Amino acid sequence: MSRRRQELPDSLELLLDTICNTFGAVIFISMLLAILAEGRSPISNADVSAIADKMTAEQERTNAAARVHLSQLRRLIDEQADVLDAFSKPDSQRLASEIAAAAEATKTSIEIRNEQLGLLAEQEAETALKRHQIALAEQRRSEIRKQLKNVEDQLATASKTTGRTARTSRVRPAVGSGVSYMLHNGRLFRTATSDGELDSSDCELHKRGTASVIVPRLTGGLQLPANSTAIRGRFSGFEPHQHYIRLFVSQNSFPEFLSVKDVLVELQFEYEVILFEDDAAELFLTSRQIRSFVQ
Repeated sequence: MSRRRQELPDSLELLLDTICNTFGAVIFISMLLAILAEGRSPISNADVSAIADKMTAEQERTNAAARVHLSQLRRLIDEQADVLDAFSKPDSQRLASEIAAAAEATKTSIEIRNEQLGLLAEQEAETALKRHQIALAEQRRSEIRKQLKNVEDQLATASKTTGRTARTSRVRPAVGSGVSYMLHNGRLFRTATSDGELDSSDCELHKRGTASVIVPRLTGGLQLPANSTAIRGRFSGFEPHQHYIRLFVSQNSFPEFLSVKDVLVELQFEYEVILFEDDAAELFLTSRQIRSFVQ
């Protein structure tokens, strides 16, 4: 088995330090003995022998300790060399490569997991936001339903009020010529001009078998709500003392009726309110005189 001691500078340096210290101690003791021999009076051979024996024994103990230390260092160096040799083998290198690859794979897996956790957190935040938006939409829809319920109640009240109008004491037979208007789908349609001709911009004439009917144009009429000036313009060309207004109203346009009624009252027109059945906005032309009651 090869020994790569050149790759262990720390252990060699420690070994050299130990050897140098040992020889240094021997030289120092020799110099000390020489100094003592020159500076003291002559002593007997027995005393010199005793001192020499004592110093020799001390030096042997030091040398023995140094040898033990040196043996330990050699054993440590051998163990380190064995470890290095073991890791220099192909199997060990392959194992080390596999360990490094496994560590890199683990690192990559952790990074992917952290990224997925981040995406999951973002998705959770988006889901919470959508839930909040849905809750707000549900709340808004509930409010709209309440508003629609209020409007329906108002329409029902207006319908009842309109039905009672014919029975009030203010209703009286109409005097003058009646001019028909239609209030349908929130739009006010004029059926005839002041010359008595069909108002083709608002209505058109259709045939129903042998009968002729007037129906509103989809793009005609005045969209309500509108300002009072625009509504007054729809009644221009007619005089309150010569004409009265026959207003045919669909149930889907009850809220718009109030603004039209206010203008009729302002212009001092007498008016008759007639409800379309099933919201069928059709006026049948007839030569039969129909007696009207206005208010």
